[in-house]
Amino acid sequence: MAEEEKSLIELAIGPYEINAYSGPLLADKIYFRHFRPVELYLAREFIRKAIIPGTYYFDVYLLTDEAKDWMRRNPEEFWKITIPYAHRIDAVCFTEEKIYLIEFKIRLKYSAIGQLQGYLDWFKRDYHPTKPVELVVVAAYDRPELHETLERLGIKLILLR
Repeated sequence: MAEEEKSLIELAIGPYEINAYSGPLLADKIYFRHFRPVELYLAREFIRKAIIPGTYYFDVYLLTDEAKDWMRRNPEEFWKITIPYAHRIDAVCFTEEKIYLIEFKIRLKYSAIGQLQGYLDWFKRDYHPTKPVELVVVAAYDRPELHETLERLGIKLILLR
């Protein structure tokens, strides 16, 4: 990643090396800024089980042009002014072969699918990844009628309860 993209990911929470050993130790220690209680539970269980081992960043920002402009003009006021204009990916996992964009949702819905696809496009523009990027939705409640859509779009579903 270029220097600007590198500094942008440093605004996220991380990096954390998650594996079978560290997952259970880190699950309750990692801070999540914008998660609802069930999403927080799912995120912690996902980490505890180390389902996808790798280097994780949480609350990864995707900045609008307006947010980037504010950041350039007022770097000292970044958190007060820019954050309302930013979007956040719940988690990004870097492995040797791939990058995973991960969303934690109470239930699988079409909105989660659209959100991930939008984040994928934005992530590619902001971060210029050099590895393949895969989409993952982690949910507590399933909707089997959406499985075919997930399969066609290449989105992996992980159900946790």
